[in-house]
Amino acid sequence: MTQSLLAQPGGALAFSRPRALLRAVAIVSCAPYAGLKVAWLSGSEIGIPEGSSLLEHPTAVAVANGVTLLMDACVIVLALVLTRPWGLRVPGFMNTR
Repeated sequence: MTQSLLAQPGGALAFSRPRALLRAVAIVSCAPYAGLKVAWLSGSEIGIPEGSSLLEHPTAVAVANGVTLLMDACVIVLALVLTRPWGLRVPGFMNTR
C-alpha cells in the first residue's frame, strides 16, 4: 500500500504531488458553478432562457442560489481540509467514540 504522507526532516509531514493536483482539480472544478451562482445572485440572467419560470420567483431563486453557493463553498473547504497538513488539526465532529 502506498502512503500519501511522506516524512520530512524535523518530523514535519509533506503531502504528495498527486494530492495537490487532485486538490487543485476539485477547487477549479467548483469555480464555474460558483461563478454562475454569484452572477445570478447579482442579477444576471445569463443561462436562463427568456420566459423561464425561474424569472417569476426571484426571491425563491435567490435563496436557492445562496444555499447552493454556500454548499459549493463547503466543497472547497472540505477539499482543503482533506488535503492540507493543517486539516489534521481540524476536530472531527462526527466522531463515534
